[in-house]
Amino acid sequence: MRRALAFEPSHLSCYGLVFEKGTALWEAMERRPRSARSKKKPSARCTNTRSTASPAPAWRCTKISNFSRTGPRVAPQPGLLGQRCLLRRRPRARRVYLRGVRSSNTRDLPAYLRRLESDQDATSRHTRTLDPESRARETAVLNLRRTQIGIDRPDFTMRTGFEPRPPSSATRSRRAVGHGLLEDDGRRVRFTP
Repeated sequence: MRRALAFEPSHLSCYGLVFEKGTALWEAMERRPRSARSKKKPSARCTNTRSTASPAPAWRCTKISNFSRTGPRVAPQPGLLGQRCLLRRRPRARRVYLRGVRSSNTRDLPAYLRRLESDQDATSRHTRTLDPESRARETAVLNLRRTQIGIDRPDFTMRTGFEPRPPSSATRSRRAVGHGLLEDDGRRVRFTP
């Protein structure tokens, strides 16, 4: 993380690396002796990343795994709002809803590339129709990823037609607020650092 910050990027996306079985990375990891493998759990790595980037006055955590540079010397770049990345505001591995139906892109990379090169649709044949309540739940989850904003109740209601239930109404949410994991100021519900 310190090496990445030394390059003075304007935005950082810090997602956990997943070793997919059958890939070269998986095989390389399997060849390493167990003692050489990282024993840190993903939550510990996340805490380390946050403690390295967030305290710096020039950085702000904008999503659970994203940090953006703040301050006057930062020039906006294409694809960024200020320095906040515009990507991932909706699930990108999936198509945008079309009449309430979503289909995912094919996960077979060679097939995906062949389809694109021949101007064919690269989506898989598996589709899912989300009812309005399911879409509202997904919106809530995606909004909670935005650490600065969280779920803005009026905006959520306008977009989904549903009132978000206040955290105080559910036992688990009440505990999360009590333990300092969620905060609720009456208008917004968001994760604490």
